[in-house]
Amino acid sequence: MLRKTKPDNGLSVAHVTIQATDYQDSGVGIVVALRPFTLLVPSHLIELVEQGQSHEILINGIPYEGAKILPTPALQRDYLSILQFRKKRLRNLTSAHLPRRSVQLSPGQAISLQRLASESNTAGKVVDVREQGDGTSIITDIEVATGDSGSPLLVSGQVAAVCQGMIRHEGIGTAVAVPLSHDGLLELRKQRQRYRISLISSLIAALLAVILAFGGFALYSSNSFTLATIEIPEDGSMVIARNAQTLTFQPSWSRSFNTPIRRSLMFSSHDGGTPDRIAIGTAYKDGIDGAISVLDANGSIAWSYSVPDGECIYSAPEFIYDGYLVDVIHIADLNEDGFNELLVLFVHNHDEPCKFVIFDLSGEMLTEYWHPGYIRTIATGKVGESDEVMVVVSASNNAIKTDWWNPQTLFAFRGLDIAGQGPPCDHIGAGGQTNLSAGTELWYQVIVNIDPDLVRAKCYEIDIRDFDGDGVNEIQAALTDGRFYYLDENGAQIHVKLGDRYHRDFPDVDPPPLVDLWEYHTSDETDK
Repeated sequence: MLRKTKPDNGLSVAHVTIQATDYQDSGVGIVVALRPFTLLVPSHLIELVEQGQSHEILINGIPYEGAKILPTPALQRDYLSILQFRKKRLRNLTSAHLPRRSVQLSPGQAISLQRLASESNTAGKVVDVREQGDGTSIITDIEVATGDSGSPLLVSGQVAAVCQGMIRHEGIGTAVAVPLSHDGLLELRKQRQRYRISLISSLIAALLAVILAFGGFALYSSNSFTLATIEIPEDGSMVIARNAQTLTFQPSWSRSFNTPIRRSLMFSSHDGGTPDRIAIGTAYKDGIDGAISVLDANGSIAWSYSVPDGECIYSAPEFIYDGYLVDVIHIADLNEDGFNELLVLFVHNHDEPCKFVIFDLSGEMLTEYWHPGYIRTIATGKVGESDEVMVVVSASNNAIKTDWWNPQTLFAFRGLDIAGQGPPCDHIGAGGQTNLSAGTELWYQVIVNIDPDLVRAKCYEIDIRDFDGDGVNEIQAALTDGRFYYLDENGAQIHVKLGDRYHRDFPDVDPPPLVDLWEYHTSDETDK
């Protein structure tokens, strides 16, 4: 048996659910007419219907087919829409009693929200009335939750407004509503007087154009978008952000860039906070440099940066290293001031150099470091007894190559003290300058290969945590040949563990220790 959906002195309302293959949206519909069955719903409910993605519409749990979206410009300006069905009405629903004129609302005015269930309406007051664009919105002190969007708000038993969202205060959501305008009420009365309405496909297209043309007012939508997830299509064409708030005018937004997206990261501007920023790293394509861009929660680009042409310190007259792409994005509070920094790695489109840059979240470059080979992995954390954040990096180093194999290295920095160029510092810089500053690495170790013809080991992951239970963190460097090195804050080897791949490829072979850079560089031996 269906529950009663028309409380005493209230309107007839129904629970509306729009289902797609992998998404569902729900809210409340106000019954406007019975023949044909017509509902007033918040516009976010019709998005899946407009896009042809909905495969089922449920009214109070019962499937309805043949939905039409009626053109109602005045209502659409207020983010309200009309759904009409061929199917007969539910027996316990009746049409709404509409007021003759719109109800004027003011702060402090008593108002109530009608819910789906048969309990009493929720009483409250109008807290604020806001004029924005061509419309008006009201804020109330009535608590609402997901699923209340579309509920009518009543003044003296007459519908005065429709709930469209919520404003959160310390986790509690209070109703934000759109007052029914004079023109909107006229459109609703016309629907009450119609017994049959036929729309051709051109009207549906016209409706979409009207919705896009009539912005109306955003009703705090720019401030109420809470990042839930981000998605990047396989072709990297755009970023799509989903709103964590169900009761909102903007369930998602998308943004494209000049070149395909390679890396993305959703993060918080404050250490330990909720996500409110998105970092996007793009590729190099058709002569357009890749860039790092930081977006706010609403999709606006706060700032962008790409490596300027002619800046690479390893360029020379016979070879110019222009054209970079973003390969790593990492977030950490390196100076422990409560605000995160953004660590970004730019690698050359097809050759060896890379630039490691640290930004604050306003886009100011705090420091930069050049390296003669790809930096592959970045990890941050406190190690050993040190109370400072360390940045631990793995990279190839083409400048110390003594054979066909580009040696792989591990090195570390202290906090924001990341500058200069990777060793050895014997390169002529951009513009011909010499004596470029040496890198500020705390230590620099080289990974020795056991048999580079079989496996050229790389460090594919760095982890910083307490691995041995002694209460302090160690560095774990995992190599592709099955070696796991454990290091202290000084880069000294604590111990090494061996995985199945190592035992398979190198049975009965002791793992070689990491080698200090200068010992490796001054030796005549090649990687073995």
